[in-house]
Formats: sequence, structure tokens, C-alpha cells
Amino acid sequence: MSLIELMVAITIGMVLAIVAANAYMSASTAQSGQTDLTRIQESARFTFDLFAREARLAGYRNNTVSGANWLSFDTAVAANSYVTGTNDASTITVAGSTATVLNSSDTITFRYYGHDNAAVPPTAADGSIVDCTGTAIRRDQLLAETLFVAADATNNNEPTLFCGTVLTDTAGTILSQSQVPLIPGVESLQILYGEDTDGDGVINRYVPIGSVTSLGGIKAIWVSAVIRSPGSSLPAPQTTTFNHFGLTYAPGNSAPTGDAGSVFTSPNDSRPRRVLSTIAGLRNNL
Repeated sequence: MSLIELMVAITIGMVLAIVAANAYMSASTAQSGQTDLTRIQESARFTFDLFAREARLAGYRNNTVSGANWLSFDTAVAANSYVTGTNDASTITVAGSTATVLNSSDTITFRYYGHDNAAVPPTAADGSIVDCTGTAIRRDQLLAETLFVAADATNNNEPTLFCGTVLTDTAGTILSQSQVPLIPGVESLQILYGEDTDGDGVINRYVPIGSVTSLGGIKAIWVSAVIRSPGSSLPAPQTTTFNHFGLTYAPGNSAPTGDAGSVFTSPNDSRPRRVLSTIAGLRNNL
């Protein structure tokens, strides 16, 4: 080969290599973006499935067995109500441990009993009612489950939806308690409560927990979450403002007084994020 032919062959080879490298990088970037979006969707699905399940169970009791013993529910008293919460929390103490709540997120606690058909006193749960860790709950045991957002020290301090459980018997004695990370990537959590203010069975308004006039009037919850991906697939760092409940609730992306967490501005990084929401009914209070 002459020197000219060799140079032409090298040039053609370099062009082909550059084209192949660009195609590979484009495909890799697209795949990373799709993977991040899929992870966001998975976390959102698990989050809303959990909230819907808890809302359906709130206030549940097994009334099929005569002689069952119950702690009395009083939906006007926070410590005994089907559902209670904290607006724009900074810390939360649950299951014997205090955690820092991230990004002025809300917290929520659901209460319900387990289930079994054994004679009184029950000997074992039948597994139809379980807590967020999958542990079966018995008929005369009261479960309080609290969901909140905190950093998971076991996962590089990733913002995570935690579940704190406290299980008590009819005497109010704590039988077990735990605090476990469930769903990574949940960065901001906000909740509005659908309240029936006139007792006609129809929700009149959605408000933060601090504006609810009667806990017994809560018929549904409106849950909104900002969820981020585990990867950094955006082409450049950026900040994004997320308005959890829209411009009617927070005009001009300015949070209303007393609900600062309803508008969330993300850190300046390359992680994709989405804000998603759902409404779940409290079946046992409808």
C-alpha cells in the first residue's frame, strides 16, 4: 500500500469509529433515561398501592366473631382516629425512634385491627390483614402505621418512604414496633384530606390536616409525591419547581400559608423527577 492509500484507510476507519461511538453513546443515554423513568414509575406505583391499601384498611375491625374485644375508636380524638397526620413536619418520633422528615413533607398515620376467626381470645392471625412488613395482625390487636419521608442511611441517604409500625393489645401494651425503609426515591410527600363538613356523605373540600374541623369527617386522602430516579440521566443539572396540588391551590407556584411543603424546588442535579398524585377513599368511614 502507498502512504496515501494508508492515510485514506485510516481516515475512513476513524470516521466509522466516531459514527459507531456516537451511536453507542446515544443508545446508552436513551437507555439510561428510559431506565430512570421506569424506576420512577415503579416507585410511584408501589407508593400509591401502599396508600390505597392503608386507606382501605383504616378503621377496619373483624365483626364476624362474637365476644371480640375492641379498643374504642373515637374519630374526634387524634390518638384513636382512623387517620391522622402532621403537616410540613420537620421530625417524627415513631416506633421508639426519631427521624428527620425531608423537604417539609407531610406524615400520616393509619389505624386498624387485624383479623382471625378463632375463639376468644384469638390464638393466631389468619394472614388476611398484614402490616407494611408483611407480618399478620390478630383480631384484638390495634396497628398504627405511620408513613413519612426520611433519608435512608443504609442506601446512601437516599430520600425514602418509611413505614413506622406500633402494635398494641386491648390493654394498650406495645407488642411490637418497627421503623423500616420501603420505597426509595420518594423525595417530597404532601397530603390533603377530603372532609365532609356537613355530614351528607359528600366531600366538601380538600385541606391540610391542620384545617380539618372533624377527624370523623375525613372520607378520602389526596396524596402527591415527587419521586426521583436513582440515576442521573439528564443532559445537564437543573432545578425544577413542583406544585403538588396545582395552581388553584398554590397560585403562581407560591405555597399557601401554613403549607410550605406543597411547593417543592428540587436540588440542582441531573436526576429526572416526576410529581404524581392519587386520591384514595377511607372505605370504613364512608
